[in-house]
Amino acid sequence: MKTQSILVALMAMALMFTGCAGKSVNPAPIAPKDPLRTHVPESFHFNVEDSETLVYLDEVKLKSLAPDQRLEVIVLRQLAEISSEKELAAAFDSLWESQKQIRELINKPRRRNEYLIPLTEIYYLLSAGPAASWQAETAERIYCETLHGVQPHQISGYALHFYTLALLKNGKIDVAEPFLLRLENFTAPHVYLQDLAVAMEYAIAAKKHQLACRFIAALCRTGTRYNLELPDGKIYSALRALEKVGRLDLALTALMPQVRENPDLRKYSFVRLLNETSENSSGQSHIETMAKDVKPIHTPTPRPESTGPEIKTSLATVQRKILIKVQIISASNQSNYTDPDLFEIGKDLRDTLNFTSFTLVGEENLRLKTGEKGVLHLTQGHSLQIIPQSISDNISRIEVAITKGNRQLMHTLIESVDQGAIILGGPNVNEETLLLRIITFHKTNSQVMALIQKKFEEFSHRTVCLSKCFET
Repeated sequence: MKTQSILVALMAMALMFTGCAGKSVNPAPIAPKDPLRTHVPESFHFNVEDSETLVYLDEVKLKSLAPDQRLEVIVLRQLAEISSEKELAAAFDSLWESQKQIRELINKPRRRNEYLIPLTEIYYLLSAGPAASWQAETAERIYCETLHGVQPHQISGYALHFYTLALLKNGKIDVAEPFLLRLENFTAPHVYLQDLAVAMEYAIAAKKHQLACRFIAALCRTGTRYNLELPDGKIYSALRALEKVGRLDLALTALMPQVRENPDLRKYSFVRLLNETSENSSGQSHIETMAKDVKPIHTPTPRPESTGPEIKTSLATVQRKILIKVQIISASNQSNYTDPDLFEIGKDLRDTLNFTSFTLVGEENLRLKTGEKGVLHLTQGHSLQIIPQSISDNISRIEVAITKGNRQLMHTLIESVDQGAIILGGPNVNEETLLLRIITFHKTNSQVMALIQKKFEEFSHRTVCLSKCFET
């Protein structure tokens, strides 16, 4: 009986190995990567210019491709043949006449989701250049019926490239931003730098000032990360345009933290312009500590112009230092975009606050001792004042005020645990609201502080929403 059981077990093992061997003899074929969807070797331009891409478009066999890939190759082949932006409309006309599938996609929206990638390139053909009114109307209809709901992760490669450019050209700068950020994953850093510069110029032309500043900040991040020369003249011109409309404060908020972290940026003329503006801003510098202005709590000296309580300090408390990080977040309900730098807290922000879109426009580090005041310049003459009142290993008490000129618009006392986060409502800017996320770090061990500086987002957090309405 025992011998019989052993024989059964051996036979089962033999069958198992035979089955595995049979499966490995004819492995499933691995589909080759589509170069049109995995890499974009050229910056924004009206047509396809890259030589390797042109060779692929010329040599690829349409019958070997899936239906949506086949249609994309047909559209991009047409794009490769044009020699000026004025020919985009004629290129679409040619496709309209020769490709029944394109006529069906435009007239029958129900199948469009299967062809999203070529559809975005068709949208580019219809809307990126001078076009007849019916073509412009058709492009907008395609956008409203189908493309309006497309998320950045749904498209890639050349489709992402041309769709982002089409959105920029059509003035949909807010919509284009998350697609532009995703494009970085599909192109070389020096190419992406050129794309960002183009986006910045479109944002300036559309008077999307905050977006322009975010694009400039992305330019600086990309340039410093990969040791690339920035387009100094273009950025300088953009800042001058902001200066003319009185919005250079937005650039100060977005860029000065990077300038302080990357001193090499000071060689550029646009940074010198920012420094001059900061120095001439009547004491409303971007970030400073002013211990000399601190007065004991028992001898406050309120300003006559102030409409709120003067922010006070107590020098009797223990003189410990605390690291305070302030994130300036632009929040709105114009889209469902969440900045990649805020992904870890994005869900909490949406669940807690009445906004759907969150973008990190800047962050500052303040290392303050008890009674010392830190001042952070915000926007439109608003400033944030922070003064630690007491600091312990477990909890800190911090006075916070938002001022505009000589008026205090908000004043409160917050309590924060070590590595805790508190969110305050800030001033409104156009259709967006600035949120101030204040994070405190109580430990002073040098190794811990170095880790905090290097990996800012690697900590637990506690979010408290303080609703406060005040003048803007």
